[in-house]
Amino acid sequence: MNASNDTENDLKLRLILVAEKLFADHGVEAVSLRQINTAAGSKNTSAIHYHFGSKDAVIQAIFDLRKAKIDEHRLHLLKQVDISSGTDYETVRLIVSGIVSPLADVVLPEGAEGRNYVRLLARIFCDPSFHFREDLVLGNLYLTGMRFARDHILDILTDIPEEILKERMRWISTHFVFALSNYAWEALRRQERPIHESQLFFETLIDYETAALVAPPSPRAKSLATGGI
Repeated sequence: MNASNDTENDLKLRLILVAEKLFADHGVEAVSLRQINTAAGSKNTSAIHYHFGSKDAVIQAIFDLRKAKIDEHRLHLLKQVDISSGTDYETVRLIVSGIVSPLADVVLPEGAEGRNYVRLLARIFCDPSFHFREDLVLGNLYLTGMRFARDHILDILTDIPEEILKERMRWISTHFVFALSNYAWEALRRQERPIHESQLFFETLIDYETAALVAPPSPRAKSLATGGI
């Protein structure tokens, strides 16, 4: 690969990273391609159009940069869970940890480079004007991991109606993103947390999401989920 190609690749990566931060800071709709180009320090005013062509393509490039490694790690962790040993709570907690850990690993360490990415995810999840396809936002590997986790949880928590468990899974799959995003925002505003505080944050987050899954449903909720009135 020659020097000119190296330069072009460096510029493309810089545009992606700058776009990721600007989108995370201000929201996708509030940032123009021209602003990204300028913030990246490109002298070529058409550089971002040349490399990407559209804002959708920039978003896709951000996901291509970040998601594969995170999603592969998630699926790997989930496949290590032995559902035949331990209590139901312990097994569900291991599954929840497998879901959350790959994203937490790129957010919690001091100076973690994935913080802009998780802040962007949180903006996307709560922005009703954001109309990207689900397969762009979540991706097949992510869906595979979540489906893998959901199927195991349904097999374990048989006393809770399936409809309730699926609803809870949808909630925790976005809640932990918001929790990690909030952590990332706090890190921007103040000094980094000590390591033990980051570890406590993670363990408490896993406890919280696990409790949300295993909590017994109210009689009314159980009745409604099973066709009652």
